[in-house]
Amino acid sequence: MTATFDAWNRMTKLVDDSNSNVLLENQYDGRNFRVVAKEYTSGSLSATREYYFTDSWQCVEERIDTSNTPRRQYVWGMRYIDDLVARDRDISPSGGLLGERLYYLADANWNTTAVVSDSGSVQERYEYDPYGKLSCFEPDFTPRSSSNYSVHYTYTSREWTPVAGLYYFRNRWYDPQLGRFSSRDPIGYEDGLNLYRGNFNVNALDPTGLFVIEIGCRSACELPCKTACGAPSIACFRLIAPWKIKACILAAAAACREGCVWACEARCNRPPFNGCDEFIRMDLDDFPTPWEAWEEDRKRKEELKKL
Repeated sequence: MTATFDAWNRMTKLVDDSNSNVLLENQYDGRNFRVVAKEYTSGSLSATREYYFTDSWQCVEERIDTSNTPRRQYVWGMRYIDDLVARDRDISPSGGLLGERLYYLADANWNTTAVVSDSGSVQERYEYDPYGKLSCFEPDFTPRSSSNYSVHYTYTSREWTPVAGLYYFRNRWYDPQLGRFSSRDPIGYEDGLNLYRGNFNVNALDPTGLFVIEIGCRSACELPCKTACGAPSIACFRLIAPWKIKACILAAAAACREGCVWACEARCNRPPFNGCDEFIRMDLDDFPTPWEAWEEDRKRKEELKKL
């Protein structure tokens, strides 16, 4: 296969080298979100899929071709950015009716392991090799060649693209056959010399490919909430963004308006702190937006390289 990338390292076209047929074309918005996917069969356009996202890069709706009605809608949980809870799908011949609801079950690595109906009956099961190659099964584990329910959010709850044989990992595309990313690392050589290596660490999270969120940061965020408010808050567990420690601080601020910033920074290997008992009043307006935080961090690292 031959992939075409634009100046922002985004795959815009995928072609089958054996017959020169186009397999997939992608369009992106200014946030870098893939908002349109044109899927081809035997070189002919078979479907134009439009995606609608939250600001946290979670797809909440899909539409097909020029339809004004949704084909799929998704519900996401609060535990993690890829905590997929349920999907409604239009399976009616005439369209316009979301008549099928499936609930997603995942393992500790956020891999979808099964989907169940409203009654709790398993409809389909999924297994993966260590690098994400997908296998589908009937409820009794009889193998299936592909999903009967067009389930796409599978390995680490990222989107499987059957026409391409790749997973869409937001800022990158991943090939489970090779166990490697097929697009370059968006942060370059900052985390190593290999720009295409797949590194699925059980002790950390990296939902966007831009920052690593240490799992320990979650407990470090919960602690100041408990201390400042007398009880933990679910907001402390909403580490759904790539700006690392900023999310932890913002979550504590939103829940309590107070928190031990230094405790979070110390747990996440940030600069030295003056003591976890030093609580400060925080204002959300004092903190940058996610993308401002990312840009600030990038500039800081560029300045360090010049030293």
